[in-house]
Formats: sequence, C-alpha cells, structure tokens
Amino acid sequence: MVRERETSQSKTQEKQQKTLSVRISDALHERLERVRDVLSVRGGVRLSTSEVAKQLLEAADEERLELIELMQKPTEGLTLIREKHSQGLQLSKSEWTCLAYYVHQGLEWFTGNYTHVSPESYIGVVNAFLAVYALTPQVPGRDAEYYLGNLDVRESVGTSPVTPEDVVKAAALCIHKVKTAKKPFTPVYAGRNLYALLDGERLANIPSLNKALSPFWPVLWRLAARGHFRVCNAPLRVPRNPGEEHFIDNSLLPPVSEPIGDGQYSLSFSTLDNTDLSILLVFPGTRGTMYPITPYPMIARFRAMLFGLKADAEWQHWNSDFFHAYTSKNGDEIDASFRANDNGITFGFSPQDWAALKNLFTKAWNTPEVSRVWDKLTQEYGEL
Repeated sequence: MVRERETSQSKTQEKQQKTLSVRISDALHERLERVRDVLSVRGGVRLSTSEVAKQLLEAADEERLELIELMQKPTEGLTLIREKHSQGLQLSKSEWTCLAYYVHQGLEWFTGNYTHVSPESYIGVVNAFLAVYALTPQVPGRDAEYYLGNLDVRESVGTSPVTPEDVVKAAALCIHKVKTAKKPFTPVYAGRNLYALLDGERLANIPSLNKALSPFWPVLWRLAARGHFRVCNAPLRVPRNPGEEHFIDNSLLPPVSEPIGDGQYSLSFSTLDNTDLSILLVFPGTRGTMYPITPYPMIARFRAMLFGLKADAEWQHWNSDFFHAYTSKNGDEIDASFRANDNGITFGFSPQDWAALKNLFTKAWNTPEVSRVWDKLTQEYGEL
C-alpha cells in the first residue's frame, strides 16, 4: 500500500506544472513586453509577461521565432520584407504576419478626430483578409465571432453560432458600407482580422499565401509604413550603421525646382538633404507672407485639412495633431481659417482664396516632379 501510494504521488507530481524562475535583463524584458502587445491583439485579453513567456516556450517553433526576430527590430524587419518583395521573392508566413501587425497598428491610429485612411485602403485590407480566409479550414466558433466583431457590422448578421459564411457575408457588407455610406464608415479594427488569421492558422502552402496577398501589397505596405511611423515615430529607412541617422536606402529623392503658382498663391519645393520634402506657401503680393510646411507628416496633414474641412457652412471644424481649421460667418460669406497647433499662428481666407489654395495644391500634386517625390515618401511614412 505504501509503495502504491508513493507511485501515485509521483505520477501526480509529474502531471503538475513546474514553476521556473529566471532573472532576465532589461532588454529581454522589453522584448517580452513588445511580444505581449502583439499576442494581446490576437487574443483580445491583456496577457501578463509570465504568460507570454510560457506561450513562447510552448510554441518555440521556427516560425514563431522568425516572427519574434522580425518584431524586435521593426525598421530592419519591414525593410527586409520590402526588399524581398521588390525582388520578386516569396515572403514567409512570418513576414506576412509581421506586415499585418503593422497594418493593424496603422488602421487604429487616430490623429485628432480622424484616421486619415482612404476608403480604398479599408477595402483592400478586408479583401486581403478574405483572400487568406479562403485558404484556411473554416468552422463555426470563437474565431468566426471574433472576425465578425472586427468588421463593425455585427448587428446585420444575427445567426448564432457565427458561421464562416456569415463572416464572408459580413465582409462584403463592410466593403459595401465603406463604398456607399453617406457618413464615412471606418472599420478601424479590420486589420486585426488579417493579423489574427495569419498568426493563428497553420498555412503550409506558402506559394498560395503569396498569390493571395500579393495583389494587395500596395495597400498593405502603405498601412504598415503608417503603423511603423506610429510605433517608432520614424520613417522606414535603413540606418547606415548602428547609431547613425536614417538615410534613404535605395535612391535619392528627385529634385523639385520650379515654383508652382496660380497667379495669386504659389508653392516652392525643396528636398531636405535629399531625404524629405519642404514646401513654402507664398501668399499674394510683393511682400506676401511665406509660410513653411515640413516635413512629410506635416505636409500630409495640411493637405488633409485643406480638402477635409467642409467650408460651405458655418461652425465647421477639422482637427489633427498639426493643425486646427474652422469656418466662421463674415457678412454674407463663410470664411475658412487654420492655425498650427505648435505656434498658434492663424490665417484666414475668403471662400475664393480657400478655393484658390485647394486648386493650387491639386495642380502641384498633379505634376510629375512632386508626384514622384510624394510617392517615394509615402513608401517610407505610409498613408498619413
């Protein structure tokens, strides 16, 4: 009886989980914190650092370790992914997963009251999710409910449990609402679906995965670069050596030389050290005010403000991290004004002047020189 009891106790102890206490460096702790942020997105629950470490030890396969390595150095990891894609090489599942993580970060970034993400980008992300979803085993359950919830059309699908068909139907409805809703419909959590799907499913057929996602590369990259800028507060440029400032890794920005004008206002352009863009808005008159706007993020916000403010009615407002714009009544006209948040300098415009300013920026961005510079910077900063 004693021997039998000892044997039973021994088996029970073997089944019990063992506690492992390990001292880790600050650098490793920071890595675990970053991984915790990534895993918490997929699970929807904030994990503890110890839970993250346990998951990593239990799932320490090559694929998971590759993703962790990419996430440790976001700039280098994403730049490597871009370089592989530009050479026509297939991306691994971990590389697509890393890209999708920063897509999700980009989609959920608000500046002021706006996401500044185009409808085409929302549609592209949802379609990318559907393309991968079609490659996976589809069963009703928790994952389907999670995907449906992130599409922001849950009230339109009433079945329970949620089926894969419901998810596909909800995705189509989500795209339809983005295209047709009178008030902008912004499914900001749609990026979580693509990330969770790539991170949670075993997708062994890498050629099929690349074939499914490659058509959406332009949209995914713009949003991933935006997510990188949100997380790292820096454009996607490779440093020459550790500790050195960033520089453009492929080719220098083409110069923009000739001022562009419309008879009243004019814009002068320059590329800052061949790495970024600066514009000078020149007001009418021989002694007109000259207002500098630089670099790319501030210019992007200015353009979004210029075209986003509804200037046809009184008491309209537009806010972002760089600018605040508003309209006010001036006799029989509706004036538009903007001010920079960092210095409070405010400019007011008549309806005619505001329209002239919009036409000037439209004209400038339609020129090949400005378009080339802007396209290159968009690849590094993302859709801002």
